Amino acid sequence: LGLQDAIIKQLGSYQLQSSQPARTDQSYSYDTVTIRPALAKKVNELMIKQIREIHAENGEIETKADLMNLGEKVFNSPKDFVQTLWPYAQQAADKIGVSPEVILSQAALETGWGKFVLKSKSGETSFNLFNIKADKSWDGERVSKVALEYRDGKAYNEASQFRAYDSYQDSFNDYVEFLQTQPRYRNALQHTNDAEAFVEHLHKAGFATDPQYADKIKRIMNSDILARISLESDHA
Repeated sequence: LGLQDAIIKQLGSYQLQSSQPARTDQSYSYDTVTIRPALAKKVNELMIKQIREIHAENGEIETKADLMNLGEKVFNSPKDFVQTLWPYAQQAADKIGVSPEVILSQAALETGWGKFVLKSKSGETSFNLFNIKADKSWDGERVSKVALEYRDGKAYNEASQFRAYDSYQDSFNDYVEFLQTQPRYRNALQHTNDAEAFVEHLHKAGFATDPQYADKIKRIMNSDILARISLESDHA
């Protein structure tokens, strides 16, 4: 869409630093500079603004594909949540052999249908749809959150760090990799042809400490609203 020059211009006085010493014979664009993480949200906002202005000039309405992964998606309803994320859930489901309804039900439970995706202290979204924690093996960005945990049937608050991604697509990709590389989920992946058994084994393997975790996912998964929305998405 030719947005690079406009974005660089609108960034104005923001300081962009290249990862290499400046050269007089080298030109720069958004792809050739390294920006501070704090600018990511600003860049996303400018890109969305540019897309909307272009569509407005042409009398068009922007599509979800235009805006997806450029900035934080505000999900207005469970239907919006499912329809927007369905293609990504389908890709993830194909990789591990489950139905997309299972994955979306888990994401819906973890985030309240996308309304409570974890954010950093500065308010930037983590794009973490499954609340996967950041252990020692994780070398990416993190967000901190005091979360409700259960031990021996008792609930208590615990400060934890969670993984942060650059997009919802990255969240689905990491969900798949997380299950496939953690030995404790091996048994769950052997029950992908049975959605309820898969969820139950995820829970037993320790994906969450809530004693009602599997039952809550199954209630969402078997609800009329998800069945109706997923059917519409599947035939869209």
